Amino acid sequence: MDRRIAVLVSLGLAVPAMAQTITHGDSTFSVTATAFAPVFSSTFGDVTWKMDATGPDVAFKYSWYFRQQRRNTNFQFGVLQTGTIFTQGRKMRITSTDNGANPFGEERFNSDLVITLKDGPTPNSARVFSKMRVQNSPNNSATKTFHFFNLSDLDMPNGVPNPAVDDAASYAPTVITQTESSSSDVARMIALNPTRVELSSGLTLRNKLASGSANLANLPGDAIASTTNDNGSAFQWTVTLAVGEWATFYHGLAYNLPAFAKDPCPSDLNADDQVDDTDFVQFASAYNDLICPDLPVFCDADLNDDGVVEDSDFVIFASAYNDLICP
Repeated sequence: MDRRIAVLVSLGLAVPAMAQTITHGDSTFSVTATAFAPVFSSTFGDVTWKMDATGPDVAFKYSWYFRQQRRNTNFQFGVLQTGTIFTQGRKMRITSTDNGANPFGEERFNSDLVITLKDGPTPNSARVFSKMRVQNSPNNSATKTFHFFNLSDLDMPNGVPNPAVDDAASYAPTVITQTESSSSDVARMIALNPTRVELSSGLTLRNKLASGSANLANLPGDAIASTTNDNGSAFQWTVTLAVGEWATFYHGLAYNLPAFAKDPCPSDLNADDQVDDTDFVQFASAYNDLICPDLPVFCDADLNDDGVVEDSDFVIFASAYNDLICP
């Protein structure tokens, strides 16, 4: 424990909250934690997302949940004991090892979540990309089925008297769009290849994923009714993994921009919406080193996520370098 926190506790004083924050341009994304409660453990709001330094906070909740095969209950990732957090510029990495403690000791998993923030090209806009990788722990002895969930609850900032009163949300396959009648702002949530999806009030979704063993209500291709007032969105991925096998899930948030689950321009290494000579200099340096630095340090030039920067990454970079402008 941090000595300063230990002193506060011994004196019976309140322990301050510690937000894990990433920044790009004048946009910030923070996930709240306390000294004794890790990220993704709050039943209520746990995220702050500002498009601009002096702008309003548009996020209430962004959280990940899981459910195991034999311990058939949904949990927030905050119950996992071994999580570590690493932030660097506009990226945050949250990793956990051999998680999901249960009486059987046979349903553990490893997880690696990378959250990337990209400020928009215009004021009051930004994107957040999430890549969650999970592994059936090599310490297990058999194939296992896991369920993973993301819950996002954005609060559009305008509306009178309550910020949620004039909000509305609609669904098209894997994309949820949220608007409000008092402004032209648009928020979007998107997932790549989800198993199930649900659009409902934030409270309904929090209650569903906070306990019990509920799945989300809809298949991705279902016609889902629009909602009004307090809106939340949730996506579910169900995977069956052999011992040591990995799966990857992608989720995106966008504000006043089109939504992408994955960064559509990973070769834009300096995140200025162009792939030009400055990106080439960064890529060439990593290409010369070949091997990525040890985790948790990020390896942005590893464009195909295989742990090295080599010819296959160069092919990806060269194509984007030729196009110049990012989508």
